[in-house]
Amino acid sequence: MYFDRDIDSKMKRTAHRPLPSGKIKPKEALALGIFFSVTGTLWAFLLSPLYGLIIFAGLFFDVFVYTVLLKRKTPWSVIWGGISGGMPILAGRALALGKIDWIGILFAVSILLWIPTHILTFSMIYYKDYHKAGIPTFPSIYGFRYTRLIIAISSIGASLSILFGFLSLGISWGYMRLLAILTVGFIGLAFMTIIKKSEKINFGLFKYASLYMLGAMLMLIIGG
Repeated sequence: MYFDRDIDSKMKRTAHRPLPSGKIKPKEALALGIFFSVTGTLWAFLLSPLYGLIIFAGLFFDVFVYTVLLKRKTPWSVIWGGISGGMPILAGRALALGKIDWIGILFAVSILLWIPTHILTFSMIYYKDYHKAGIPTFPSIYGFRYTRLIIAISSIGASLSILFGFLSLGISWGYMRLLAILTVGFIGLAFMTIIKKSEKINFGLFKYASLYMLGAMLMLIIGG
């Protein structure tokens, strides 16, 4: 937020944030951010070196690779930002097992693929805002049709990653059946965004994707 305060002030969606609105001074935000980042990473390393390494990787990809290096240069920055989004679930499983396994990677990939559904939908809804701020997005570079295709593909990939993760863990049949029903709905909406050009359907997929991920994670906690 410290680095993006100039572009945040140009966008209606983000202009109310503490830094662009002047509620918090930049130096205060930077100091607080550094304090929490360093303290949190050191704490993670004390719990487990592997856990700490994954947490640091998430922080590195989010702050330096995504925000500082790529966000203002390429729309593909959201993919690199998505890597950081997948690190928490991978870190949690690695802390529990003491190693990285392919199930943890599957769940991390599901988050990585869910993020384009979230971010690219915003980039279409707030197209003018992003254009005004000078941020390259998929709609501005490749067009809305291609953006919808990417959203659909990533949504399908996210749901399949979750499904295979559940199968690999041996989650009970009741939860698997419920997840399968939710997955069919998720994939169906994804295909509808390709077939029919509709902002309502796009936003419906956006909301469904968030509820789908929340539901899947709750079932994972309870069923696991």
